[in-house]
Amino acid sequence: MGKSKRKIIATLVIVLIALSLLCASYFLFLPTFTIIADNSWTSCLSQGDRIGMSLDYLRHFVRLRTKVIDSTILGDESAFSSYLGKVKSDYILLTPVPSFVAISNNINVSELASDSITLGIGVDKAECFDILLLSNEEDAWLEICKSQKSNFALLYDSQGISYAQDLINAAQSKAVLRHDYEEGKSLAAISFQNQINDLNLPLVICPYTRNLGDFFQENGNELWIVDYRFYSAVPKNNLYGYIRPDFSQILRLARQAEKQGYERQDLGYVLVKN
Repeated sequence: MGKSKRKIIATLVIVLIALSLLCASYFLFLPTFTIIADNSWTSCLSQGDRIGMSLDYLRHFVRLRTKVIDSTILGDESAFSSYLGKVKSDYILLTPVPSFVAISNNINVSELASDSITLGIGVDKAECFDILLLSNEEDAWLEICKSQKSNFALLYDSQGISYAQDLINAAQSKAVLRHDYEEGKSLAAISFQNQINDLNLPLVICPYTRNLGDFFQENGNELWIVDYRFYSAVPKNNLYGYIRPDFSQILRLARQAEKQGYERQDLGYVLVKN
């Protein structure tokens, strides 16, 4: 075997060893950040979003993992507690729906995962987590209403959100059609759709409403901005975008809270265009 071939083989061996060491470092030595998510969280993430998040965390020498929890486990307090107790990770983040379930059932995630730094999103009590990321979705919706240059429709449910009047004030005269939806009023939904068509409104802003599917019984050309949890309820042709937590802030807020001893941090929301 000639010297050149031996050099090539030696180089390949060195490269393989280096890659093996990198892989070992990734799986064995880098701290892990595990997201416990429901289907509504993952359904609004494209493959590009997932790859981008993983690379961003890796850039900070953290390995990102996402575990999608089944709705049957979320609905069973004992199964949910058992599931959380088995997660091994340096950081554990519960997305808004699992966070809400934990709070509603008084499940102390900090105790169940005592070896991890636990985080919750979108809830108003910090006792169940080491760090609470307070949802700041209201500011995002108010900014969207304020920024509109053309007339639009505003659909909300005053029983489901606490800032309905603030939305109306922010929308001012641009929200020429405002509708507070009442549960079970499918005729009201059809009437709302007819009014959108009559007024030729191009956009509906909807932070929250029950029975959102009622509003798509008739074919319409208007575009919708909704909460990410209702992303799948809107036909793709009618989806302008959705509001979701700003994923780029989460790791920074977690580390900042860990370093400075904060129990609460504000988590911003962003508009993702379809």
